[in-house]
Amino acid sequence: MLETWEENTVFQKVAIIVALVFFMVLPVSTVLEAFGIEFVTERVFAWWWLLTALFCLVARKYYWVIAILVGTPILMVFCGMFLAEAIGYYGEEFFGLDLYPLW
Repeated sequence: MLETWEENTVFQKVAIIVALVFFMVLPVSTVLEAFGIEFVTERVFAWWWLLTALFCLVARKYYWVIAILVGTPILMVFCGMFLAEAIGYYGEEFFGLDLYPLW
């Protein structure tokens, strides 16, 4: 079922690293968008999401494909609806940052 890191081929290791970087950039991008900074557009995320899923599919990492196809929309909803709003609200409450004119 699940192999150790050493049992994976180089192509599979690269697929896992690309997927992990994708999952790390998504929340960071959402936090920065709360401050009006957009360094990755939605179109780039859509292509990156599709290519990461295809890359993991070719590398035969089927659990990663499921995690990418199902987990990404869930993570986007969580980060977009809850994390960005919480940063906006608590930034204004505790630090006096008015982030809403940026939206």
